[in-house]
Amino acid sequence: MLNRFAATALLLGAFVAPALASDQNEPRPGAKASPTPSASDLGMALMSAAVRGDGLLVRGEGADGAGRLSVGAYEVNFGRDITNCALTATVGIVEAYNSPPSLIASVSPRAGTPTGVFVRVFDVNGVLADGPFHLTVFCGR
Repeated sequence: MLNRFAATALLLGAFVAPALASDQNEPRPGAKASPTPSASDLGMALMSAAVRGDGLLVRGEGADGAGRLSVGAYEVNFGRDITNCALTATVGIVEAYNSPPSLIASVSPRAGTPTGVFVRVFDVNGVLADGPFHLTVFCGR
């Protein structure tokens, strides 16, 4: 008598093996692959900013500007409301050929500014420190 696992495997094999043997997953001759939709096709926005330790926006997508508010505190503004978006910030060199500093970044929506992001940068002891960072903002539908 077969156990349930073996019986299930035999049953699945009866359906899967013929499909694999007949290459049913292969595209029809002359068929074109469907294009991969872009973020704008799906109603999403992916924005970014690379900001120097002095608050200068070096580059970005959708970023209108950035500035240093105080030691280790920055604001980055985008061209749309980011209130319901996902935010990530990572410390990293924004200009080529330098070693990244040993710092940590935190990020949150900017209070009172629906298009703004607040970034704080800390040293390894948790003390606010100026440092370059990369910011990514992902907004869904």
